[in-house]
Amino acid sequence: MSLEKKTQLTDIQVSEDGAIAWGNKVTILEGGVEISSSVERFSRVPNESKDGVPVEVKAIMDAKWTPELIDAFKEKVPEQGKEVEEVEITKDPVPSV
Repeated sequence: MSLEKKTQLTDIQVSEDGAIAWGNKVTILEGGVEISSSVERFSRVPNESKDGVPVEVKAIMDAKWTPELIDAFKEKVPEQGKEVEEVEITKDPVPSV
């Protein structure tokens, strides 16, 4: 029997400041019978890349992300877009029991 992978957009949420989050259900089928499933979550904030975003989500971005909303978001979150400094973790972050 062959395996088949299906991805279905399950929900889209839009915050007041324009951030958009969405979820996908990923289902693995074998011979038409579901053998596994998982949920993926994604998000974008105003002016982030729309690459790889589902068409339905991109349509909301195009409608909501006006130049005024993007400017307001940048004022609210001035750090957005700055590079994040990498920090090396030298200890095990989860204490042993």
